[in-house]
Amino acid sequence: MAQERPTLSRQSTRVAVGVTVEITTADGGRVTGTARDLSVKGLAVDTSQHIDAGTHCQLTLFLDGGLGSVELQAEALVVRSDDRGLALELGAVQLDSLEHLRKLVLYNSADPTTIEREFDRHQGLLRVE
Repeated sequence: MAQERPTLSRQSTRVAVGVTVEITTADGGRVTGTARDLSVKGLAVDTSQHIDAGTHCQLTLFLDGGLGSVELQAEALVVRSDDRGLALELGAVQLDSLEHLRKLVLYNSADPTTIEREFDRHQGLLRVE
């Protein structure tokens, strides 16, 4: 059964990425999957595993094919959980990961100018640690 939580309106450009994701919950639960798409505010993850909507978690995107040397790390909130996977809203992003996020979305976008504007507009939404 799908669970949803109201979230920010979807006004950010989503880009297809296909990178490995690991999600860790406060109770030590671990879910893996593939990021289907990503934006400045969130991502969709293909996984058969379940995490309840409303769950706060830590998120790692492995940008180097899972070798562990290039990672994007952030806090996230599960805003949707259903048969297709999970939707997560990004929270605090580690400082070195913010540039990885920016580049990943920019390089996979057909309209980099729009992406730059979105990052400028939403910079305050992404809390940097």
